[in-house]
Parts: sequence; structure tokens; C-alpha cells
Amino acid sequence: MKHRFFGAAILLIIVWPLSARAQNQFGIEFGEGFHSQSGEVWDSCGCNPGSGLGSGLTIGILGDVPSYFGLRAGIKARLDYKKTSGSDVFLDSVIVQSGSTGQVVAGRIPLTHRLDITATYLSLSPYLSYEIPNTGLYFQFGPSVSDLLSSQLTETRSIKYSTVTLNGQAFNNVVLFNGSNSETTADGPISYVNQWRVSALISAGYEIPVGRSTIGPVVSYDYPLTTIRSVNASNWKISSIYGTIVLKFGL
Repeated sequence: MKHRFFGAAILLIIVWPLSARAQNQFGIEFGEGFHSQSGEVWDSCGCNPGSGLGSGLTIGILGDVPSYFGLRAGIKARLDYKKTSGSDVFLDSVIVQSGSTGQVVAGRIPLTHRLDITATYLSLSPYLSYEIPNTGLYFQFGPSVSDLLSSQLTETRSIKYSTVTLNGQAFNNVVLFNGSNSETTADGPISYVNQWRVSALISAGYEIPVGRSTIGPVVSYDYPLTTIRSVNASNWKISSIYGTIVLKFGL
């Protein structure tokens, strides 16, 4: 049902400008998003690698028509790929082996826990747009509703210091029991993830006329109103700043 809804919305983007009055526009938008992961997320160690940065590509289509008071009403649909990474240093229980003596010992040492997440969304964003007369500069605002298509969470832990002290004894060139200085502790879809994402989208752009078409840069800020998940997490969200190019065709 949800895919039929998004399919109907995409069809509306294409048909709506064709069926309305003059100065209607249909366009494509593509570029990159820069994402900030914030909040808290806990794993079995009790650490919190919930803050971090990342990036990802975005591409979409849009259509808009003249409205009232100098505004244009429009709607856009886009694929949005988000990738972020966060880390936290935490005293964790582990079995290590000295690379110098081969001695195996258990204890608590500082480990770096790294959390890498990816999420691909199909987003639908109705908007209103206002252009400052005779400048080419315009502003857009509106809500955005996104359906999660896929997600991935990879968590690793690695030894922060090659020399550690356990039980009053120093160990050099230590590795984890698997013989490496790192290991993967989780790798799969994000558990308990929220299927729907809601946000507020604010944009500023500049249009350069090229015949009946326009092209120009757009900067957008996506403010999340919902979280990635609510279980084993607190206010865990991803906000985004996009830098894109929009090409519009007059119809």
C-alpha cells in the first residue's frame, strides 16, 4: 500500500505541471547530503557511539505550479542515501594476548567502539516556494515524509592502546583473542528501526535562466522530527544539510 502511495505521488509530480496553467515547471535535483548523527544509542557494552558525521548522495524529481501571493506550490520525490559514523572509548571486558610474550589475560581495557550506519529513504516533500522578484533567489519550506527502504548497522571494537596494564603487569603489542586489534560485534539491519521518518525541510536556491529552463544551486536543511529508533536509544536522530543542483524545465 505504501509503495502505491509513493508511486501515485511521483505520477502526480509528472502530470500536475502538465495539466495546470502556464509557467509550470518540472525538474530534477541531484547532489550530496552531509549528515549529522546525534542523541544516544546503547549497545551491550553500555557505551554510546551515537554521535557522528557522514555523507551520501541524493537524487529526485520535482514539479511546481504558480500559486497565490507570489508563491509557487510544488512537490518533490527523492532517493536519499545517508551514511554516518560515530565512536566512543569505553572500558570493556576483553581477553587479550600479548604480542611480545604470547601470554593470554582477561581484564578491562580502553576499547574504541565504532558505529557505522547506512539508511536509504524514499522521501516525499510538498513545499511552498517564494522568489524575490527579479533576483533569481528563492526560498522553499515544507514537510518531508520518508519511507525506509533499507538500513545497515555495523559495530566494531578495537584496542585503543597497544600497551596496557592488567593486574599490575604491563603487556606490549596486545591484540584481541582473535589475533587482531579489532573485531566486528554487530553487522546487519538496524534493529527496532522506525519505518517512517518525518522532518521539516528548508531550502534556499538561485535560478539561472537558460531559455525556458533554469539551472542553479540549492542549499537545504533537513530537521528531523522523528528518531531512528526508540529502543536502546534516546533522541537518536540524523539531521542533514544538502548541496544540490536543480534543473527545471518550463512547460
